[in-house]
Amino acid sequence: MTRSRRSGTPVATVLSWLYALLLAAPLYYLAVSALKTNVEIFTRPFALPAHWLWGNFETAWRTADLGGALFNSVLISVVAIVLTLCLAVPAAYALARQDNRVARVVTGVFSAGFLIPPFAALIPTVILAIKMDLFYTREFQMLFLPASALPLSVLLLTQFMRTVPPPWWSRPPSTARATGGCCSTCSSRSRCPAS
Repeated sequence: MTRSRRSGTPVATVLSWLYALLLAAPLYYLAVSALKTNVEIFTRPFALPAHWLWGNFETAWRTADLGGALFNSVLISVVAIVLTLCLAVPAAYALARQDNRVARVVTGVFSAGFLIPPFAALIPTVILAIKMDLFYTREFQMLFLPASALPLSVLLLTQFMRTVPPPWWSRPPSTARATGGCCSTCSSRSRCPAS
């Protein structure tokens, strides 16, 4: 009878737990500070609050206009994600289904997007936004976020779509018939996949 062997070494386990604590410490500080007075935040930063001040959330909501900020964040995020996906999914699908020189060149162009440091593109982008009167607007964020996320999105989606087998109607008619399609369905689906 063999014992099941646990993966990893004790050193890796200890390092993993230390890393998890390192990530959890700011979250803990944020949570306990939200329920303290200002004096308590600076005098006892990591201690639990003496009195749990749940009213801090209501005060912050009222005085800092968090409702408007939340609306802006949700609106910008939803539009940016939808726009990113509307641009990245078709490009990734085309690159995943083609295996020729043009597809490799286009994939290389998207990969080259990682060679440009974000700060190198930031100054020209801000100057362009100022000249177009888009700076400090929601529209600028809605356009900037998808533009900066597009190379990574296309590459990740391309790699994902390469692992997904093509649907039976996009295969040659002989293969489609072998997987259960009739002649008329196979020929119409191979010409017009959306039908």
